[in-house]
Amino acid sequence: MKRQQSLRVVQHDEELLPRIQVLKAEYPFQGHLRILAYWRSIERWPVQKKRIWRLMWEHHLLVPPNLRQEAKPTPQGGKRKPSKRNQWWGIDMTKRLVGGVGWASIVIVLEWVYKGGREPLGWPAMHGHAMAGRAGHGGQPFVAT
Repeated sequence: MKRQQSLRVVQHDEELLPRIQVLKAEYPFQGHLRILAYWRSIERWPVQKKRIWRLMWEHHLLVPPNLRQEAKPTPQGGKRKPSKRNQWWGIDMTKRLVGGVGWASIVIVLEWVYKGGREPLGWPAMHGHAMAGRAGHGGQPFVAT
């Protein structure tokens, strides 16, 4: 059960509704927040957000929601993964403040491996890993200056 609106609210709504309908006729795809922004900035008329929404809802002036899914799901259903080694590579860069020298740029080249992890290009050579021959030249870690 809903209580009746006061006479003052009804009069204010009767004054406001034709102006909303004119704006909606001119801009049919603008919602209640855009109408509210117009009222507050252009008209300089203090009106509450709930009043605009209620009037637009009661008179079917709200913009219908877009329920259509824009992004189509991928057929494989998840994140893509590399199927073999040396297939995907990535790069990351950061800057560090080095005392007495200034800012130094650090660039890391990563191989995205099949098991989901990532290895920096120079890491295996620095730790005697079985993949040491792949890092840099002659098994030495790759260092860019």
